[in-house]
Parts: sequence; C-alpha cells; structure tokens
Amino acid sequence: MMIMGAVDAFARTIVTITRNPKLLLIPLVISIILSPISAYLVNEMPMFEGIPELQEGDNESIIFEEHGAFSEEMLNELADFFKLLMVFMVVSLLLQALSEYAVIKGALIAEEGREYSLVDLIYEGYTRE
Repeated sequence: MMIMGAVDAFARTIVTITRNPKLLLIPLVISIILSPISAYLVNEMPMFEGIPELQEGDNESIIFEEHGAFSEEMLNELADFFKLLMVFMVVSLLLQALSEYAVIKGALIAEEGREYSLVDLIYEGYTRE
C-alpha cells in the first residue's frame, strides 16, 4: 500500500509540473547562471591543463614520465583551486535550494488552483533562507 502511495504522489507531481511548465524556468535560469562559472572552474583545474607537446624533431616513440610526490607549486595550485571550488559549491547550494523551494511552493499553489508569479516565488524563497 505504501508503494502505491509513493507512485501516486510521483505521478501527481509529474502531472502538476507538466500542467505548469513555467515552474521549470526557475531551475533552468539557475543552471544557466551557474554553468559559465562551472565551465571556468573546470578549465582552471590543474589536472586538465594541457600536456606539453614534444618539440618537432623529437623521437615520438619516447615517453617521458615523472615519478615522485607532488611539487609544492602543484599543491598550492590545488589548494587555490579547492578554495574557489568551495565558494562555488556554497553559492550553487544556496541558489539550488532557493530554486527547489520556489518550484515546490509553486507546485503546491498551482495544485490549489491559485495564481502565482515566478518573481514572487523566487523572492519568497530568498527571504525564507
């Protein structure tokens, strides 16, 4: 019986969201705001930096490997990167919580048959947190 209640609740949620597609704009806008910052962080990740290419004329069958612990410079780069990553994660967490609150509140209001404004939902989510 409990499984049927969960399936019914999930089905009602899908129906409510499909009847009110403007609720999907809130997480979409948050994703669009966060995606350039995320792309910048991935680009700045030390492990994604370009591998130096062999100079012309070098024997391409030779593979150079470096063994040992990380250098202090590499550890400092990683520490700086993780500081930026933590700031991004906190901002992302707050914006996604605001988005989740607004979507849920909008779905509950829509289920009651009342009108709602996306700006009011976002503002209410911002003042509640």
